[in-house]
Amino acid sequence: HANYLDVCDGARGDDAAPLVLTLIGLPLGFEEQAADLFPTPEVPKKPVPTGKVKEGQAPLYERDGQGKVVLAEDKNDPEYRAAAKASARGSVAFYVYHGLKADPQVKFDTDTTKVGKAFYLGVWDEMESVGFSSGDVIQIFQKVMELSNFDKAKIEKARLDFLSLEQTQ
Repeated sequence: HANYLDVCDGARGDDAAPLVLTLIGLPLGFEEQAADLFPTPEVPKKPVPTGKVKEGQAPLYERDGQGKVVLAEDKNDPEYRAAAKASARGSVAFYVYHGLKADPQVKFDTDTTKVGKAFYLGVWDEMESVGFSSGDVIQIFQKVMELSNFDKAKIEKARLDFLSLEQTQ
């Protein structure tokens, strides 16, 4: 069952006619496929400093009741942020690509010899190179998720996670 979405006014300039896309809902199992292909990377942990460092000495770290160093998630770790951004982009591209399969006007030029992650990251790069903004892509993603009857809380969490990573480029 197809649905239509008027999207991407800004991608081609303010004077351009709206782009109307035909989207389809995805069958059961797509959430698992996306999660398997683009797992959420584990957030690294680092020791929590006490804030009291004497010059020339190593930093002191907070300890728990058993004397073990307290660790805290480090979501600002550059490697983690790069992996999380690639995972979010790939996952969104996965849903958008499959949700647009019913639209005869949409053809991706991404190298089909690429498989898995590389292919969907290529789809992301292609959407970006033709002028789609992150907002355009997330709008398509949300509609595909809604048509697929995926959990609204998961859709919102994915949207917020994706946008937070995109805004900190």
